[in-house]
Amino acid sequence: MKKACCGHSASPSSLEFNPKEIILHPIIHTAKVFVFIFSVSFAISFAIAQMGEEAFENLFLGSSVFQPFLVALFGLIPNCAASIAITMLYLKGAITYGSVIAGLCASGGLGLLVLFKEEKDKKDVLSILLLLFGISVSAGYVIQYIIY
Repeated sequence: MKKACCGHSASPSSLEFNPKEIILHPIIHTAKVFVFIFSVSFAISFAIAQMGEEAFENLFLGSSVFQPFLVALFGLIPNCAASIAITMLYLKGAITYGSVIAGLCASGGLGLLVLFKEEKDKKDVLSILLLLFGISVSAGYVIQYIIY
């Protein structure tokens, strides 16, 4: 019989109805993921609020050639606050259009947190993360220096 993540039956053709496996397990699993995402999101939002906008403007080096790389790195933070900060910095003129595209493309939202928490093969997670980051930085540089 096929086993799922926590050792319970994962077979859809199981003849026995086990309420614990069908009802209780998904609720417990969802609660664990919720607590993890809430904790990390709270910590990130708190850190961003404490740093302030001026710190981000200095962090992204004005109109430096490294700006799309740095903003994409910041965009990897799995939180909506990072995307909002990138957008606000663009609207204030602190970062370029290519940089905002790089940062927002790199943002995988909360899916990255769940991927890191739940996936057992960390090499696959790292490959996905590097591919996401590489494509985002490349798109930012193409837009900033070739198209725009």
